[in-house]
Formats: sequence, structure tokens, C-alpha cells
Amino acid sequence: MQLYFELSNLKKTNQSVADYLQKARLIADSLASIGEPILDIELVQAILGGLGPDFEALVTTLLVRSEPFTFEEVQALLLNHEVRLEHSRALFDSYQPQAHYASNPRYTSSSHKKDASTPK
Repeated sequence: MQLYFELSNLKKTNQSVADYLQKARLIADSLASIGEPILDIELVQAILGGLGPDFEALVTTLLVRSEPFTFEEVQALLLNHEVRLEHSRALFDSYQPQAHYASNPRYTSSSHKKDASTPK
């Protein structure tokens, strides 16, 4: 009963996708070892249900497919999505210093205004 509870309450917090999937697979394997195997679709549903907002668009896309995904397919898609998220965050972070500079310049353009009487 404890293993079913763990599976139904599975949540991806701050761990990597690989660690999250490993935990899910471990629960499924433990259930199988005591003679209570679960279907791939049940495992996939538990995995998708425990993902956070960073994965919402992917989960929505996966749920509209008429054929169920296997664990391996979902694993590949989630790992790929995690890489894309990390890449996007890295790009966003690389623009932060520029955004900070643009919003907080050392001097203002008004300190460099030419006198209106100065010829151009």
C-alpha cells in the first residue's frame, strides 16, 4: 500500500528529470517485485501528474495523443525538455547584466545634452 501511495503522490521538486524518473521507475519495479506490476500507462500518468509548471506545455501536448506513450518515450521527451529549459534559462541569465545596465546607467543622457545655442 505504501508504494501505491508513493506513486500517487510522486512530485518533481528541485531534482533533475533523471532523478525523478529513476524514483518513479524504482517504485514501479518495487511493485513488480512484490507481485503488483503496474502498466506503463499508469506509470506515465503518475510521472506526468507530478511535474511542475515548467513542464505544463509538454504535458498538455502529450495528453492529446491518442496512443499512450511508453515510459521510454516519456523519459526521452522529458530529458530533452529539461535540456531545452536549461538552455533557455542560460540565455535569459546571460541577458540579465545587459538589462540591468540598460535600466541603471552610470550617467544619464541629460548630463550630455548640448546647449541649445551650440551650433551643430
